[in-house]
Amino acid sequence: MIKRMVTTAGKVHPSLVKRAKKISEDWDIPYVSREQSSMATIIDQYKADVFVVEKDRLSYVSQHDRETVFFHPNAAMFRSKQWLKTGKDAFLQAARLERGMTVIDATMGLGADSLLAQIAVGCAGKVIGVEKHPVLAYLLKEGLQTYRTKFQPLQEAMKEISVVNKDHTAFLKEQPSAHVDVVYFDPMFTETIEKSTAMRSWETVAQQEVLTEEAVAEAVRVAKKRVVLKDHFRSDRFQRLGFNVTKRPSAKAHYGTIEIERSNR
Repeated sequence: MIKRMVTTAGKVHPSLVKRAKKISEDWDIPYVSREQSSMATIIDQYKADVFVVEKDRLSYVSQHDRETVFFHPNAAMFRSKQWLKTGKDAFLQAARLERGMTVIDATMGLGADSLLAQIAVGCAGKVIGVEKHPVLAYLLKEGLQTYRTKFQPLQEAMKEISVVNKDHTAFLKEQPSAHVDVVYFDPMFTETIEKSTAMRSWETVAQQEVLTEEAVAEAVRVAKKRVVLKDHFRSDRFQRLGFNVTKRPSAKAHYGTIEIERSNR
């Protein structure tokens, strides 16, 4: 079992302490006063992963590689601005999202695709992000609630998304048939690709999820329009799991879809 604790930034403020104690209660973990100690000193002393409450963010530091993980919608902001300007985004084109649609992002990860999807479907639509790892889910929930940006489409999207901390197969099994328009999977790539520092940091605490035939079958049952998979262009999952691939020249990530045909649509 991973040992965890919570502290504040070095420059302590009563509001940070209050928030840190709330996290201590949520996770049933010790709150430790920072008292000007360095993060390395705290980790060495307590031999634990650490939630760090800072003025503008909540971060998580792994005791093993000392990587700092936190929510920041950099990728979502860049991609949404590009999409609003050009109307082009590979994920949105594959998913064919429209205003008012409903989406399950079954492998939420960094949350960039969820945010982009929420902007695309608007306030009349709904995106549910499913994240198996409890730390990532918690950071996402906190970040979506507390992050502030002047870019209004993103700010509004962050308020609308729901985050569920659960295994995606178990979650999909609980949903009624034909419940949402689109189910989306973006499992960790089966082959190494160039990753941002943020992606590498998140992967230090993420658990690699295996995309199974059962999960895809449940997604097909739950989706009204299509199931979408993003994966490495060399991945065998597209063919093995029944996805029709849209090839993107020079891109290492391709998208595949399973179109849903229902007689009662």
